[in-house]
Amino acid sequence: MADEEYVKCNIKCDSDVSCLASCYDERAEFLSHCPCGDKCPADCPCPSFDCGLLFPACTNPNQNADVMKCQDLVLKRFDTCIIECALNMGCIENCEQMMESEIENCPCGAKCPAGCPCPGFDCDLIHEANDTLLVLSHWRNISRPAVLIGPNGNSYEALDQCRFWSKI
Repeated sequence: MADEEYVKCNIKCDSDVSCLASCYDERAEFLSHCPCGDKCPADCPCPSFDCGLLFPACTNPNQNADVMKCQDLVLKRFDTCIIECALNMGCIENCEQMMESEIENCPCGAKCPAGCPCPGFDCDLIHEANDTLLVLSHWRNISRPAVLIGPNGNSYEALDQCRFWSKI
């Protein structure tokens, strides 16, 4: 029972204590199935909870453009690594381990289950340059540095040597 349903249940109970207790028990049972609850202690994935509800962008990762671009980038790195190994099996094994680790860091991977932004992957690498927003601000006659904001929310000062004036 989600919060909204819990509130509705309490309202219907009015001041009936046994009814209110029943609402509480139903909500506690519902929450026990949620990630980190009693029936899902290790977080997602979890057999008693549809983790796709938490991360809608990762419900179908095979159709997620970020996932596909990241995996393509990882496979290109893997190909380059293999070529540089020149049939050295120890080197090839290192390339395979690197690829597996990087795939886990991709959006919707084990270390980035919600998609971009990801703590272990720079999502700017897979977004087109036109996904960046340039912000110019001149509020109350105070010039602020121009800022670039990437698709993952990271911001960078840009054009810090330029000044902008407006004629009114």
